[in-house]
Formats: sequence, structure tokens, C-alpha cells
Amino acid sequence: MKIKPEQSIPVNQTHTEDIALTEISTGLKEAVKLPLEKKKETLEKIYQQIKHVSSSAKLNQYAAEVCSLYAKTYYGDDFTKTKQLLLNVLEFQFYNANLTSRKIDLKIFDSLSSWETSVGVDVPAFEGDLTKIAPESILKAIENLKDEQKYVMGTTFQWLGYCLQNIGAYNTEENRQTHKNLFFAVDGTAEAIFKSIEDRDEKYYKELTELHYNTGHFLHRIKNPGDIEGACRAINKVLERDNSLSMQARVINLKNCLDKNMQNRLVYAKTTLAIRKEMERIKDPGVNPFLYANAKNVYASIVIDLKKEDEYEEAEKLVLESCQYAKEENDKGNDHSYFGGYFSIRAKLRLLRGDKEAAKSDIDEAIKRFTKHKESSQDALDKALDFKKLNF
Repeated sequence: MKIKPEQSIPVNQTHTEDIALTEISTGLKEAVKLPLEKKKETLEKIYQQIKHVSSSAKLNQYAAEVCSLYAKTYYGDDFTKTKQLLLNVLEFQFYNANLTSRKIDLKIFDSLSSWETSVGVDVPAFEGDLTKIAPESILKAIENLKDEQKYVMGTTFQWLGYCLQNIGAYNTEENRQTHKNLFFAVDGTAEAIFKSIEDRDEKYYKELTELHYNTGHFLHRIKNPGDIEGACRAINKVLERDNSLSMQARVINLKNCLDKNMQNRLVYAKTTLAIRKEMERIKDPGVNPFLYANAKNVYASIVIDLKKEDEYEEAEKLVLESCQYAKEENDKGNDHSYFGGYFSIRAKLRLLRGDKEAAKSDIDEAIKRFTKHKESSQDALDKALDFKKLNF
């Protein structure tokens, strides 16, 4: 029998809709844990499933959630694409909450990849609209939504803010001021949404903590340019919400990125490494290989800047581990703009230790990676090119 487009069929003819919705919900939770390509494949399957959900509210919630998760598969590899896709998801959510009159429908595409192609690269008008709607108005419009629906919108705002912080066109000293209203609108709305539901479930509390960690210091620096001490105090406040070893290491590492005093930075770097080494020893569940690789690389870069010759060998050993981690992630289909920095630092160490051929190979690898991620790595690319021109 040929089914007309307007007809709704259950996801599985032998299951009730409730069971089908449970399967979709479970599938979304599991997809988050999967390797990149498997995650995309799973989300594509779920995208096809949700089209047959009869409840319009559930259909819209799942469409937003699937597309938001799909957008985040590009985070770290292509921040601009992630931003464009998240803006599209957000506009869809706004349309369904009657916050915008422009109709956006995420359910009409043959696949998620065809949705991705449709979004394009032009900055959407909706980006400017975000600065004109107060968080209070958004909360009022979504007050009758279920917590899960609010959560999807909150995380969309949250990750959009993270993307903006990683794109050079938004995050240079000058551009931060140009786009400050956008940052305040995006991060402020995410915070307001999470605060409205954080007491009801631990995961909302955790998301708000993550938001404070990633944006508190950033917004402080927009409001108070040059006030690094104040930004560090903003970072420390996160420990009042989460004092785990993992968060301690992250907070110290973030302060390291802001501090201009190289001796302080060396202490921060060694402390971060010591905490992460202890986490591995006790099998702490918060162990994060990506953050550990970053910490090793930061330590190595500071050793170079301070000309700590007695630590070059240890630094090269650690940054070798970071480079190996990057290659292993690439083999899994994962990439990140930070990976180029690992090879750049190893090139400098190898040159200092007299291995010019290996150093050239590493700096070429770094340049290739920085070029791929120019949106967030232009400064690093320029420095790598200068290093190559000077030394080879």
C-alpha cells in the first residue's frame, strides 16, 4: 500500500508509539557516546525515525535534538559550520516558540547531510536577531515546555556560545567588543534556561557548571578588558560548584592560558599534569585524554619559552604522547584545531635538540593542520610559517 506523505505511521509496526519514543530517546543518549562516524550514522537513522512520530511537540523536540547533536559532530574540526548549523536549529526552536515569524522546518529534508548542505555559509539574519530578544522574553515563551525541551534549547545556546569563542572573526580583542551583545545574549540566555531547571535534575546543574567554566572568564574580559586577575577569580568560582580533581585541573589549566607571568604558568602546567597523572593512577572517572594531551603540550611550550634545557627531554616525551593521541583520534575520524599545536611544539623541541629533519616534518604537519582550521588558528599558522621560513 502506498502511504501518502501526510499520513503518520509508527516507527515500528509491532510497537506502540510510547515504545517507539522510548527507543528514539534511548538512541539519542547512546549516540552521544559513539565514535564520530558511528555517531553520524546513528543520528541519520534516528532522523528518519522521528519523521513518523505523531505528536508534533515530540517531533519538534527530537528534530531539534538530533540536528543539534549532528551540528556538534563538527565542533573542534569546523567551528564555523557548527555555528551555522546551531543557528539554524535555534531559529527552528524560536519559530516553534513563536519568537520569530520566519518559518524554519528541520523535518523536511531527505537526510541530515542534505540539511547540512542547505544551511550554507552566509551569516544568517537570525544571528542579529538574537541580540534583540531579552533572555526574560525567551523564558516567558518557553515556560510551558517540558524540561527536556528547554534543555535542548539551552544546550543549543550553550554550544553556539562555545563556537563563537573559537572563531577569530568573533574572538579577537577588537571583535569581542564588536560582537559583545551577541555573546551576552547567547551565553546569558543559556544560563537563564539552565537556572530555570537546574534544581530538578543533576544534569542541568552540570550543564550550568560547564557554562560558567567556559564563559564566566570570557564575559568578564569583555566587560573588563585587561582584567586578568578578575577573570581568574571568575574561573575559581566554578570550584564552588564542582571541586572534583578533573575540574581542578581544568581550572588551573584555564588560568594558565590567561596568566602572562611565565613562572606562574610553569607552576600551573606542572600542577595540572600532576593532578591528571593522579587521576589516571586512581582511575578517576573524570579522566579526559584530550585535556591531558593539551596539558602536556602547554607544559612543553612553557619549557621552550623559559629555555629550561634540563626539561627539554621530558617535554619532548610528553608532547610525543600528545602527537600520538592526535593521530589516534584522526584514525577514529576525529579532529580538532588544537592538534596542530602539538606538532608545532614538537618541531621546536626537536630543533632545539638538534633533529632538524624531524623538526621540519613536524612543522609541515602543523602548517597543514593550522591551514585546515584557519578560522581559529590563523595566528598559529602565521607563526608556524615564520618558524619554517627562519629555520629551514
